[in-house]
Amino acid sequence: MPRESAKHAQSAQASVPGAVHHFEGNEDSRPELDEDHRHRLICAAAYERYMTRGYCDGYDLEDWLAAEAEVDEFLSRVKRV
Repeated sequence: MPRESAKHAQSAQASVPGAVHHFEGNEDSRPELDEDHRHRLICAAAYERYMTRGYCDGYDLEDWLAAEAEVDEFLSRVKRV
């Protein structure tokens, strides 16, 4: 994961409860996502993985790539609904 500050990651996570897992709303209420919002979702998901691991360093890239795949898969599901 690119070295984001913990504060930035936590603020991104706070804006996306449970990272990307708890999206609710119908098609009319879905906001358009720009690249900055997508980046914040990825950052929050990667930070959640870091927290789950017990704040163990050394998995930055692995966490980032897994979070990116998770967010992109989530966004593609949302677009199909």
